[in-house]
Parts: sequence; structure tokens; C-alpha cells
Amino acid sequence: MDELEKYIVENKEEFDVFEPNEGHFERFQQKLKKQEKKTIVFKPMFFAKAASVAVLITLSSLWFYQNVIQEKQEQYYGDLQLQNTSSEYNEIEVYYTSQVKSKYNEINSLDKNNEESKMMLKEISEMDSLYKNMQEDLKKNPNDERVVNAIIQHYKIKIQVLNKIINRLNNVKSKKSSRYEKTEI
Repeated sequence: MDELEKYIVENKEEFDVFEPNEGHFERFQQKLKKQEKKTIVFKPMFFAKAASVAVLITLSSLWFYQNVIQEKQEQYYGDLQLQNTSSEYNEIEVYYTSQVKSKYNEINSLDKNNEESKMMLKEISEMDSLYKNMQEDLKKNPNDERVVNAIIQHYKIKIQVLNKIINRLNNVKSKKSSRYEKTEI
């Protein structure tokens, strides 16, 4: 026992002399009764406001999803056509489109003013016109394995061409940096 506690225990009578004011207990009982009498009143205006806020939040989130998120997904994935045939083909197409997109981003980060790269990118745009024809064929014949395989082969070739462009751009970039280093020395 520490000294403060010991002092309180020894002088307990001195601390017990203070009593609450006259009528304290009656006032306390009245306050308790008032609280018991209060009933919770549901106000219809409160619920109307809460419901309108909930509706506004729901509508704004739906608008945001439709106009922002869905557009970004469409920009990222483009016109996915294999998704209509099966989920397996959908996964394949999503994989290849993401690969193509990352390759394009890598090319854009490199020096794309190289004439050889411009020519190869032009070839890719010609390949894309063939791809549009394959998409039309797939719409007409959604279960034709030949068309599906041709689309997958298109993606593979496109990625190979993009890799060649990236390699050439990296070679040009390294040659430029080595020339720069030689002139600096």
C-alpha cells in the first residue's frame, strides 16, 4: 500500500463529512424519470433525406462506372472479339491485348522517330486492317476454330514485330549513347 492510500484509509471519517445538497436525490430521480419518458420519435423527413442521399450516391457511382471506368477498360482492351466465343479465349485475348499495349507503351517511351521503326509501325497498322477482317469473320462464324486460331496467331505475330521494333530502338539508342560517350572523351 502506498502512502496516499494508507492516509485515506486511516482518515476515512474526515472524508465522509461531505454530503450532497438538500434535495439532490429528488432532482436526480426526476431527471431519470424525464429520460425514461422520452421516446424515440422517427421523423419521416430524416428518412427522406437519407434515402435521397443514398439514391444520389448510387446514381453518381453508376454514372462514374459507366462513363469513366468502362471507357478506360474499353480503351485498354479495345474490341475484344474472342470473349464472345468462350471464357478461355477471352483470357487469351486479354493476355495478348495487354502484351500489345505494354509493347506500344515501351515503344512510345523510346525514340520512335527512327525511319525503320516508322515503317514497321506502318506494317502493324496494315496488320490491324487484316485483324478487322478477321473480327468480321468471327462475328459471322463465332465457332470457327480457324478464325479463332488466326486471331491468336495475329496477336503473336504482332507481339513479335513490336519486340523487333523495341530491339531496334534500343540498338539505335545504345549506338547514339556510345557515340555521345566517344565525342565526350
